[in-house]
Amino acid sequence: DVERSRGLGDVYKRQFLFHIWWVYYSENTIRSISDKTKELHEVKSEYNTVISNEESKTQLSNVLKSSESIDLKKPTHSPEILEN
Repeated sequence: DVERSRGLGDVYKRQFLFHIWWVYYSENTIRSISDKTKELHEVKSEYNTVISNEESKTQLSNVLKSSESIDLKKPTHSPEILEN
């Protein structure tokens, strides 16, 4: 039957095209995931650097606040006590 074999040829052609599309789509998906993973690692590294810097800034700010409560211009003890 000519029509029947021709119909099977169309089925095989569609299957073949589907498999080509599937391989292409899969490779692009894997490549995209790999690229996004690299970007995520870069962002995470940058985030950790910023957080580290922010923690340092917070610590410095706390030290500065503590030092503001100490007035270094005024002596806390009289000179006589320091000489003894």
